[in-house]
Amino acid sequence: MNTEALNLTIKKSSSQNEVGYKAPQQYFLANLPTPKKTKITGVQTSIGNQESSANHFFIDKNTNLPIPEEAQGKALFTTYTSDDGLALDQVHSSYKDRNGHLWFGTNGGGVSRFDGKKFTNYTNLHGLASNIVWSILEDRNGNIWFGTDGNGVSKYDGKVFTNYSTKEGLSGDVVFSIKEDRKGMLWFGTSGGITKYDGKRFSKYTVTEGLYNNTIKDILEDRKGDLWFATLGGGVSRYNGSSFTTYRLGNGLTSDTIRSIYEDVKGNIWFGTNSAGLCKYDGVRFVSYTIKDGLAGNKIMTVRGDSKGNIWIGTNGGGVSKFDGKKFINYTSRNGLESSRVPCITEDDRGNLWFGTFGGGVSKFGGNGFSNYTVKQGLPNNIIYGITEDRSGNLWLGSFGGGICKYDLKSFTGYSLAQGLSNYNIYCAAKDSKGNLWFGTFEGGVIQFDGQYFTQYTTANGLAGDIVFCIKEDSKGNLWFGTSTGGVSKFDGKSFVNYTQEQGLPVNGVFCITEDSSGDLWFGTYGGGISKFDGKSFINFNTQQGLADNTVWTITEDNKKNLWFGTQQGLNMMTKEMVNTFHFLSSKDTVLTKPIFQTYTIRNGLPDNFVTQIVEGNDHILYVGTNLGMFELIADSSADQTQPSWHVGKVFNTITGYPIKDVNAGQGAMYLDSKGIIWIATGSEKTGLVRFDPTAIRNTSSKPPVLVIQKLKINNENPIWNDLDSLGVDHDKAVVIEEMNAFGRQLNDDERVQQKNKFKKIKFSGINSWYPIPQDLVLPYERNSIGFEFNAIETDKNYLVKYQYKLEGYDKDWSPWTNTTTASFGNIDEGSYTFMLKAQNDQGLVSEPLMYTFKVLPPWWRTWWMYVFYVVAVFAGITFVFRWNTRRILQQKKTLEQKVVLATQQIRQEKENVEIQKQIAEDTLKQLKDTQTQLIQSEKMASLGELTAGIAHEIQNPLNFVNNFSEVSAELLEEMKQEIDKGNLDDVKDIAGDIQQNLQKIHYHGKRAGDIVKGMLQHSRSSSGQKEPIAINNLCDEYCRLAYHGLKAKDKTFNAGFETKFDESIGVIQVMPQEIGRVILNLINNALYAVNERKRSGEKDYEPMVFIETKKHENEISITVADNGMGVPEHIKSKIFQPFFTTKPTGEGTGLGLSLSYDIITKGHGGRLTLESESGKGTKFIIHLPV
Repeated sequence: MNTEALNLTIKKSSSQNEVGYKAPQQYFLANLPTPKKTKITGVQTSIGNQESSANHFFIDKNTNLPIPEEAQGKALFTTYTSDDGLALDQVHSSYKDRNGHLWFGTNGGGVSRFDGKKFTNYTNLHGLASNIVWSILEDRNGNIWFGTDGNGVSKYDGKVFTNYSTKEGLSGDVVFSIKEDRKGMLWFGTSGGITKYDGKRFSKYTVTEGLYNNTIKDILEDRKGDLWFATLGGGVSRYNGSSFTTYRLGNGLTSDTIRSIYEDVKGNIWFGTNSAGLCKYDGVRFVSYTIKDGLAGNKIMTVRGDSKGNIWIGTNGGGVSKFDGKKFINYTSRNGLESSRVPCITEDDRGNLWFGTFGGGVSKFGGNGFSNYTVKQGLPNNIIYGITEDRSGNLWLGSFGGGICKYDLKSFTGYSLAQGLSNYNIYCAAKDSKGNLWFGTFEGGVIQFDGQYFTQYTTANGLAGDIVFCIKEDSKGNLWFGTSTGGVSKFDGKSFVNYTQEQGLPVNGVFCITEDSSGDLWFGTYGGGISKFDGKSFINFNTQQGLADNTVWTITEDNKKNLWFGTQQGLNMMTKEMVNTFHFLSSKDTVLTKPIFQTYTIRNGLPDNFVTQIVEGNDHILYVGTNLGMFELIADSSADQTQPSWHVGKVFNTITGYPIKDVNAGQGAMYLDSKGIIWIATGSEKTGLVRFDPTAIRNTSSKPPVLVIQKLKINNENPIWNDLDSLGVDHDKAVVIEEMNAFGRQLNDDERVQQKNKFKKIKFSGINSWYPIPQDLVLPYERNSIGFEFNAIETDKNYLVKYQYKLEGYDKDWSPWTNTTTASFGNIDEGSYTFMLKAQNDQGLVSEPLMYTFKVLPPWWRTWWMYVFYVVAVFAGITFVFRWNTRRILQQKKTLEQKVVLATQQIRQEKENVEIQKQIAEDTLKQLKDTQTQLIQSEKMASLGELTAGIAHEIQNPLNFVNNFSEVSAELLEEMKQEIDKGNLDDVKDIAGDIQQNLQKIHYHGKRAGDIVKGMLQHSRSSSGQKEPIAINNLCDEYCRLAYHGLKAKDKTFNAGFETKFDESIGVIQVMPQEIGRVILNLINNALYAVNERKRSGEKDYEPMVFIETKKHENEISITVADNGMGVPEHIKSKIFQPFFTTKPTGEGTGLGLSLSYDIITKGHGGRLTLESESGKGTKFIIHLPV
């Protein structure tokens, strides 16, 4: 809704001889040719395809005779046949289960289950006893029972079928009816009598026990608990628990052949007979209803009631009758019923009735809210432009090409040239306060009808134009006619006064006229916007003042005195306050600062912007016609009344399942009659005229949708879950049913083995009924993609149900609302997940979330025991290498000591030249000791440097503490032994205390070394590929220190300065930390190598420096690693990121570091890695990461 304030200048024009405007012209009838006046002649004819005059029912409303089918129009029926998935088009039985599924038993195709979206069929291949199903019932335990033809009864528990026949104790194998009584006993009406089943055994009742006939067609338990059995030839038998009482033709029944029994809300028992119509028993007497009383046919197949108290009767050849206690309304193929043979009727959760037909599939009846009329029902033409109502309640319809038609709710009567009509092309219709009817024509002026005469007014009589789009009577009794090119005519019965652009209208084409509560007239024009006329002057509005479009098709004032305007680009509203502003406007030029119009378009929920009609119903809801059907516009009750607002309610069009494709634009093409019915003229040959009763669509469901998960896919494949659950009850039967429903056939043995091998690592605890979904599912890591297929059990308008889902642990937010009934999730990490699903029906009711929980196991290399192994292996490796190197160094020390001893002996033996030899010996000894120290130190540092690289600086301190405290503790133990030998217990205790303290410190520093190793593992672990929130400044600082100490460990002479400049506003960003760390470490190592090489060159006054800087930009952050080394020569810059290209000497570099770093930044993070370098001045690498 757009309410943008506009600073507008409103100009007021005068029709009273003001400069620039001419006075309107007035034409007196007395001075002009006499209008053509024609008396109706001949017989009024009914237009349509009726066979004879006998089909025109003019009934007494006090009788219960039916309204003729053709006069009712085509009702809102939707048909489902085998083309839509129904097992067979010949339907015997139907039933609604507790979850809302509809079941249909067919005459040879098995049984079909309908969930609102698709049919699932079950046959004898699934385990059903027979493919001919006469009856269906759900027991209190949720099992579905099917009475079949020739093979007894089948029980389906949602997993397998269990069959019972005469072998198990049934009295007959043809089961026509099933009933569960209030005690939970099941009663089967068969071809061989009655059978009672208590869950364990069967008991038979036949003529021997008191039945009059053994063929039982229907069973009823009345409110008293008595059972009634309808028989073929034996009347009705009533059983009170101990004995039978029979009612036959001689007792008041109209026939002994009874096919159906029903008890209504008042306790009356209704019997449907095979050929004698309907019979009602009130406990005292029988009352008969036949075709003479309005029943559709005397051959009754079924009798059932709906939730509103109506009785519905399905007949064999006559269609369906609805009896409301007073009259019958019949529905046949002329009203949209697919077949007139109706063996079964079931009501769904939304109040729709489902008629199972014999040969026409299933017809869903959506109620009396909508029905439509075409030439098949009697319209003279399918294109209606004008609708009005006379004082007697008859509708008058103006068609384009078919003249005028009267509809008295029983039949259509057409008026043609033979009856005096002067023009067949009618644009609009209206009734004046005197009861006269007026019709605007195409090139025939306007026609008045007073019940006896047609009087035609044209331009020859003073009318502004002969193409008349609209007619309106004002509060003073004047008639106003809007024409196509001549402006507006006012007619007071004696003269015409015409207004055009010369008097202030914006254009001369006027589509619609209305009068507001203040008596001002409003004209909607073709291309000129809106014009308000107070009898003296015009005020015009167009798009410059905020109108959605300058072509205005319709204007309506609502009960709050707001004005509504339908345009080609949306719906506009002018509030009552704004209307009053213009009513009392005095100055000719007025500046407004408040918005004039509110605008509603498809952005506010309209189905289309082309608004053709607006009608306010008796419920004060605005019903708006568009090129894409009709919608409700409902006032917001809590809105500020000084600035009211509305919202779009229901949308009625072919997309949402209603017979309205578009709404014609003639004035009165949507009309509210005196009974509150809205009549809608559509532009479709299929729908013609639509009757809409708003009260009939208010009985909507108060229940949210019932959600089910119907299928679970693993790695985009369909496992047969029952085949994986080999310990399940009736395993083989369940496997067959699941295979048939999934693949349409049974799998062979090789295919089953392949299924088991493929999914053998999947674990679960059980399988749901009705839809094979595993419980407590556990997936191996290699099967970590899962797909859900789901549905709301909504049999009315399933296609309008919207879904929202979320995988908790995988998704952060709920998905947008969607009509899609599948959801897939791939490459799921190990962990527990819950799939959450919600549904919203067309009424806006949202279900509680359906939740399904499952687990994904980790890969073997990420299991907890492997992490333990990794830690143990690292510590064991470090310990082994450390001890091996220590032993090697000690051995070298021992060898050197032996050399010293040998040299000393040689010195002593040489007596001559004592002073010289002494000096030689001292020099040799000194050189040997220096060599010993250097060798030990270099060997130790070299081995430790190779093993611990950059982390030696971090782990050295705790290891030194461990060694020192270990040596001290060893000395203390020797001392403690001596004190024990001496018997000094006090000294022993003191020494023991010191040892305990040393051991605590050893434990502390050992744990610290373990933490450092754990950190090493975390840094060296392979990247998960998932981005994490990381403080990038901390990461840079950490890898700076790691690189420096790593190089320092290899080269003690190395030294370089570091300068860091971190932008603290960066904070935390989403990156893959291990990958980014590798890049930063590589760049810093390269920088350190470059400055070290320049330092080694011996350049005077050179100070090696490495610079690290982070900086936040508008859409990215940058990390700069720079050095003041020798720089990169110009001729190799283009090769620097190529794999295997290196500037280091052979053996010192692989040439992969910068190449891998480039891929990590560009491909892994969508960033950039750039190089800036000048030979002799240094190098700068810049990482650009988007944020």
